[in-house]
Amino acid sequence: MEDTLKPKRRTLGDVLWDIGDRLVTSSHADAMGADFSLSPILNPQYISYSRSRGLSYKIQLGVRYSWNKKRYLTINPQIGYNFKIKQFFHYTPIRMTYNPKRNGYAELIIANDNRISHYSIKQAIRNMYPDIEEKDIDRVNVNYFSDNYIKALNNVVAYDWLEIKAGVVYHIRKADNVQAMRDFNMPTSYRSFAPTLTLHISPWRRGPYLTVNYERSIYSRLQLRV
Repeated sequence: MEDTLKPKRRTLGDVLWDIGDRLVTSSHADAMGADFSLSPILNPQYISYSRSRGLSYKIQLGVRYSWNKKRYLTINPQIGYNFKIKQFFHYTPIRMTYNPKRNGYAELIIANDNRISHYSIKQAIRNMYPDIEEKDIDRVNVNYFSDNYIKALNNVVAYDWLEIKAGVVYHIRKADNVQAMRDFNMPTSYRSFAPTLTLHISPWRRGPYLTVNYERSIYSRLQLRV
């Protein structure tokens, strides 16, 4: 009888199995009315590669606090690191759901996860310096910018076939190579403010749907650092 009550000794295989399981499965906990979650440490969906951005790795956290079944707050930040540009990045949506039946929620998104480029930067430099060679422009990567932005949105299903998301967005796009932009007498940051509207149209309960997006700046500002 005494032998059956003794705790089973854990082997090295058991320990390694637990470690491996924690690496590939998500974790959950709750405290003081809030639920917490953490994505797996090793998740192929959160490891990405592209020619311009290189290798990126991220994890996702989750927090949910419910006042009742019809009103709850969720915070689901994605935090990561890009090994090519050596930069930490995040995408942090903070959502207050006030009408789950109609998918009604107000949301604030703060992020710096975008890295963008635009051909017009190179063209502007060519116009200012007609004698410059293409390789001299490409060598300094003047057309790459980090995009920091904040969005304030409201979403609601107005009709069974129409969902509307409307709000505003403010962008701060900063040059990756600030010194090169200074040398070419170009702005090192671009700021813009724009209304944004997304319509999700579903004529049929089951079948294809149509999404219409609109975002156009009504305010922009160029900044030249000295």
